[in-house]
Amino acid sequence: MGPSSYIAGIYFIIIVVLFLLTSYFGIRRGRGFEEYSIAGRSIGGFVNGMAGMASYLSAFLYMGMTGAVVATGFPYMGALVPFALSIAIFMALIGPYARNTGARTLIEFIELRYGRTVAYLALAVNFVFIGMFMIGQMKAVGICIEYIFKIPYATAIFIGGIILTTYCVVGGMFGITWNQFIQGLLMLIGIAVPLALVLKAVGVASWYNPFLGYGDLSPIMESAGFFNLVKTPQYYLSLALVGLGGAAAAPQVFVISARARDAASVRWALSWMVLFIGLVYACAMGFAFAATYWIKTSGIVIEQDKADYVLFMLCDVMVPSYISALVVAAALAAAFSTLASLLAFCGIVAVTHIYEPLKKLVKKSNVIFEGEKTTIMVIATAVAGTVCTLLAWSPPSLLVVPIMWGWELLTSTLLIPCVFALWWKRATKWGSVASIIVGAMVVFTQGWTGPLLKMPFYGCLVFLPLSALVHIIISYLTPPDSTRTLLDIWHGFADYSERRYSSKLLPLTFGIVSILMLWFASTGLLR
Repeated sequence: MGPSSYIAGIYFIIIVVLFLLTSYFGIRRGRGFEEYSIAGRSIGGFVNGMAGMASYLSAFLYMGMTGAVVATGFPYMGALVPFALSIAIFMALIGPYARNTGARTLIEFIELRYGRTVAYLALAVNFVFIGMFMIGQMKAVGICIEYIFKIPYATAIFIGGIILTTYCVVGGMFGITWNQFIQGLLMLIGIAVPLALVLKAVGVASWYNPFLGYGDLSPIMESAGFFNLVKTPQYYLSLALVGLGGAAAAPQVFVISARARDAASVRWALSWMVLFIGLVYACAMGFAFAATYWIKTSGIVIEQDKADYVLFMLCDVMVPSYISALVVAAALAAAFSTLASLLAFCGIVAVTHIYEPLKKLVKKSNVIFEGEKTTIMVIATAVAGTVCTLLAWSPPSLLVVPIMWGWELLTSTLLIPCVFALWWKRATKWGSVASIIVGAMVVFTQGWTGPLLKMPFYGCLVFLPLSALVHIIISYLTPPDSTRTLLDIWHGFADYSERRYSSKLLPLTFGIVSILMLWFASTGLLR
């Protein structure tokens, strides 16, 4: 190991010990299922916001975004703005009201509104999404540990899987949330401080402002052709839609609502989360600029399968070793934070949607003890951690690819049912079933080495509007669900009115926009 690797190894040991200690103190808060699964719904806004930022951003931003920009150029940076907007959409349309449902997971929320059939369809989609997402995140863990200790990737993945599974199983949601809070702080510091020094090294006058200082590089980047908008408008719209669905329907985002004290706390958490995400996004753009500038001016060649390492390479060259090592530690924290939420989700649904129904079916018993639930969640979380490790054994060349595929799948299948569940009483179970099935066809537009259609995530641009249209049509053709009465309760009304959230304006708007979107998509496809 080089000097920076030795220091990174020390940082690695420190943060792993810190994660395990935090999990240990987390478990002392209670072993009941409510405490273990959703932290007793006790997390305040600031802590939840920082933890939510860490969970949402993941290693996609730290390593995948910089690597993708280096590999594909400026157009990929178009993903940053819609991803930021997606959090605002979640905050306004879903987050606070999801807390009022009392659901622990997105699947439980869908079951309350549409019934068990739709819930299991959504669960199947979520498991596919989690598999895709875990590949990218665990690859990041493997890259970090491989980079620190100069060991084979397979060995690094094995070590990372043991650490992740251990601290998730030991601490439950209390431990996961407080670890994510620590990880969020580490991510923010670990990207802003190194970026400032990198900008100083390349001669940026405003290097002391890492959030905006990289703008000084724009004239040089423009002269080098970095800003050539060679992609179609459909390309950017498809990226925007993927970002929106990633926030509205991702299990690691829904948990922010589930573990919050109340709906007001969710609003505060999401507000803090937007601020923290904005700061980290700005730094990610700065690193993408600096890395591209460094590669163009130095004349080095980065192979695509090494693009995810470029952030580490840049820092090794331009900043002191103790700062370069901080970047590796922060990237590792980013990957762990998202994976922890996904493992917790797997553990919860294993109890609520697999174990409980099976026990009722086989033993004809509705009595399930709290300790029994917690034990099953512990086992399921450990199994999920093992599967997570195995999935990342042979990943694609860019870690961002499976992550974006997962978001595209969520967008096409669950975005419309989630929004309609809270805002349109006429939405029915069978409308949701048809919507999810149609949206799931997006997987046929994805290939392991990249989407099969002409542009990234073009499938979402086609199947999201189709999903909306099918949901609207089938809902009007089938009887209203009795669960529509829940909408008034979830929105805080003491009385019930059939007229609330029953307007034809919402489905009409979605229908018109969907038709226009399909037309817009077809103009790009036919080129």
